[in-house]
Amino acid sequence: MKNKSAVLVGLFITIVVASSSLLAQMIPSNDEALIFDPEAYMTLDVSVDGEPMEVRQYQVVYVANPVRMAENQPGGRRPTVLPDPYAYQSMNIFVPQVA
Repeated sequence: MKNKSAVLVGLFITIVVASSSLLAQMIPSNDEALIFDPEAYMTLDVSVDGEPMEVRQYQVVYVANPVRMAENQPGGRRPTVLPDPYAYQSMNIFVPQVA
């Protein structure tokens, strides 16, 4: 009886592992959409603690399938106008030029 239970548990584990592996292959990967491009930046001159500093500004969309937002976002007394339709799904990264 113990051997039969062990065989069934082993068979169940094998089916689960094989199913999850097959499922992972069926789901499309969007990793390519999330690749960071180190050459896509703007150079900005800023002041840090009163000292001038040159920084690189990267704007990175951090979702694989971004949704284009409406230009006029309702709310408050007047709507917010988005200059970038992916503004809510992106972040700005600032790196000192000398880094």
